[in-house]
Amino acid sequence: RSLPRAIGLLKRHEMQTKRFAWSAPLDDGLLFHVCHWDTETTLSPATMGRVVDVQNALSTWRPAVEAHGEFVMHVADPVAPWNEGTWHVGFEQGHVEVRQSADAPDVRLDIQALSQCYFGTPTVAEVRRAGRLAVECEHGYAAMQSFFAGPPMFLNDSF
Repeated sequence: RSLPRAIGLLKRHEMQTKRFAWSAPLDDGLLFHVCHWDTETTLSPATMGRVVDVQNALSTWRPAVEAHGEFVMHVADPVAPWNEGTWHVGFEQGHVEVRQSADAPDVRLDIQALSQCYFGTPTVAEVRRAGRLAVECEHGYAAMQSFFAGPPMFLNDSF
């Protein structure tokens, strides 16, 4: 898309440009197109986000149309008591239904970990490996992974 134009612009102004900064999503392929010893890559988190309303955020989520399943998660959120509790999430054909539940949770996590899963980076599996997500039922955990599968969100913003 705009990558070839940007590279072309740099090529035409190479004698005038000493340094070039490129802000890109995590899966950007620029590094593979500009493979040179002078290329410096720096990864720095540029976004901050938090799920403020669990039920609304998950209800408006659009998983892949072919994804389907259900899971029950317990969310700890001492700052926003309306988020705290156990939530049943069912999804099929791109439609999501979220409701509070008295069922035993398949997964347990706090709002920080849920926010990371929601934004897609790190992934649900990486959140689990970091010890931020406790799994009570592997089947429910697999459904949660399927629910949040997909590319991470890209917000061209920084703080």
